[in-house]
Amino acid sequence: MPPKSSSARGGGRGRGRGRGGKAGSQQPLPPKQAVAKGSNGEVDNIESLANTRWLGDNSNKFSDSLVVDIMRTYIAGQQNARSNLQSLERYQYFEQYLWPGFTSTTDDSLVSDTHIMSILLMINEKHQQGVISTVWKTIDCSGSFARLFDRAAKLALDIYSGKKELSLVDAVSARSVVVQFLIMCFGSLETEFIRTACMPLVSLALWENIDDTRVLVEA
Repeated sequence: MPPKSSSARGGGRGRGRGRGGKAGSQQPLPPKQAVAKGSNGEVDNIESLANTRWLGDNSNKFSDSLVVDIMRTYIAGQQNARSNLQSLERYQYFEQYLWPGFTSTTDDSLVSDTHIMSILLMINEKHQQGVISTVWKTIDCSGSFARLFDRAAKLALDIYSGKKELSLVDAVSARSVVVQFLIMCFGSLETEFIRTACMPLVSLALWENIDDTRVLVEA
């Protein structure tokens, strides 16, 4: 069998250089891929943050700026947002930080929309993981669910009407988060404190303010 020509032998190398430049060189990853490659580092950062700020004897005073930083760094617009939410759930971000921070004040003007969205995200994540019962136990002890539900309902109305835009979460994502939370609540009416919070939104008194034509359609 006659030997292959040198051009045939070198063809594969020439094509490789044509695609990737110099032989053996690696092109830098785009920013989004770089984030994906660094997912293990993000988990380590979340673990370190949890151990420093809210777990064990290292719990510190609640800071809304930290909630904003966590939303910006690990959740909003991040490719690994779901895995980061799972890590935050594993390190009890809701139980040990978000919820105590919410119940520690009765002045809702001091509770930011980012704080509320973070709570809803964590509750939705727990629901998806099938551990929502742990949330209800945590909330039931504080008696603050009605406050959270009211804030979520008002946030939904403001987002849908365009009265409010969240700086860290786009409108579509925010609507999805709030709607998932409300659907979950109306699917959990067997829980007394949830039923108490939800019923005013579907009470018979609401029908008095509905157009007669609409009543006939809905009846």
